[in-house]
Amino acid sequence: WNHKYPHIGVPGPQIDFLGEMLRWWDHWLKGIDRGVDQDPAYRAYLMNSARPEVSFKHRAGRWVGLNQPKGSGVRFWAFNGENLADVAGPVSRSVRTDVSCGLNAGEYFPFGFGPGELPDDQSTDDAKSMCFDGQVLVEDLEIVGAARIALSLASDQSRAQVALRLCDLRPDGTSALIAHGFLNLRHRNGHDRALDMPLGEIVEIEVVLDQVAYRIPRGHRLRVALSPSYFPFVWPDDKAVCLRLEAGSLQLPVMEGEDVAVAFDSAKGATGIEFKRYSSRLENKQVLRDGDVWRQEIIGDDGLIENPLTGLKTAQKVHEVFEITKGDPSSARAKFVWKRSYGRGDWMVHTKSHVVMSSSNGQFLVEAKLDAFDGERCVFSKKWSQSVAKL
Repeated sequence: WNHKYPHIGVPGPQIDFLGEMLRWWDHWLKGIDRGVDQDPAYRAYLMNSARPEVSFKHRAGRWVGLNQPKGSGVRFWAFNGENLADVAGPVSRSVRTDVSCGLNAGEYFPFGFGPGELPDDQSTDDAKSMCFDGQVLVEDLEIVGAARIALSLASDQSRAQVALRLCDLRPDGTSALIAHGFLNLRHRNGHDRALDMPLGEIVEIEVVLDQVAYRIPRGHRLRVALSPSYFPFVWPDDKAVCLRLEAGSLQLPVMEGEDVAVAFDSAKGATGIEFKRYSSRLENKQVLRDGDVWRQEIIGDDGLIENPLTGLKTAQKVHEVFEITKGDPSSARAKFVWKRSYGRGDWMVHTKSHVVMSSSNGQFLVEAKLDAFDGERCVFSKKWSQSVAKL
């Protein structure tokens, strides 16, 4: 689901989340036997493979229950040349920063408000990454948990990062994102201290990818894609980086044996209010290239609506722009403009906020402005800025 409760979140299927909460609280607060203590230790929705789309209303799959550690196993692949193989082999490959790698990532924080939030076909980003592909699967592979990727790599810069993606190579030619993980290489020994990368020296690291439950059918292939940047999902380092990889491996948590049956009642909730609408919603997301400048632009306008029970009118608009110039990671820039309004009868007030983020010389720079209006009259205005050291 996106950032919504499970009885209203998308993509579907939704569940009776309110009923699940009642079961849990009845058991632990009231001592009423609701069978909660008999539930599997881990319940997950195992998604089927699907052609990448930036918006889904529903994802096919099934609910599975696991009582760890039973019911799960581990599969291992070694990097060998450009392949994922049973046996490790020489790699000795390099990949350089391409600032446009990551433009198909989707939103960092999906809300389900409109198109463009979910990851698109990864093929374009794959072409800008170092990729390792597995053989065609002869049987279904069901991943439940967090993949781990071990790497032996070197950097030509003291500050560097690595972005790793696990992808589903489908017979239709698309590359679907399964999970991703990132590491600031100065944090390779822990987030409590930042250590420069030794130039040109091989270091051993491990990156844990996001938790996932995903079924890859036979006839598909696995891909691991590695890149030194992934803007705008991850803010880039100031200098372009070349990463040299000498060895690596992929460890996947997979389903083994029979899973525990899991069932949820259908979603239930209170009947919503039918708001009066004065203007239509508008949502748009596009990726543009203007010469050497890549720009991702998001526009969202909820329109003006009125609560019939209170007469309160509300509206909100957002305009987000992410920019970066070819060959110059330090040019990364993000701009956010939000306008929020509310009123009743003959009065209307609104706030307008501007936030711009950039970076230079190892510093993040945030510039902000907030204005408040009564009608069209500005009654408050504040402008400030702050710099924060990159760690």
